[in-house]
Amino acid sequence: MPYIEMKLDWQQKLSDLALATVCRRPVRVSHVGRGRILQLEFDPELDATERTDLLNAMPEFLNMIYTFEVKSGTLGSG
Repeated sequence: MPYIEMKLDWQQKLSDLALATVCRRPVRVSHVGRGRILQLEFDPELDATERTDLLNAMPEFLNMIYTFEVKSGTLGSG
């Protein structure tokens, strides 16, 4: 009998969303703790308008379950 398989690829989906919203992909996308922490790094970094646009483009359920905060440094440094 046929079934439906659902796969979750946070990194690709967030990269696609960024491309559609701010017209560029992050240079790094990372997840920690099985997706409990998702991290996107842009070079050059997003300006305030781009950051707001990207956060507003996030599906509502992400805005409900995640806390968004800008951190200093790079994903490769820590």
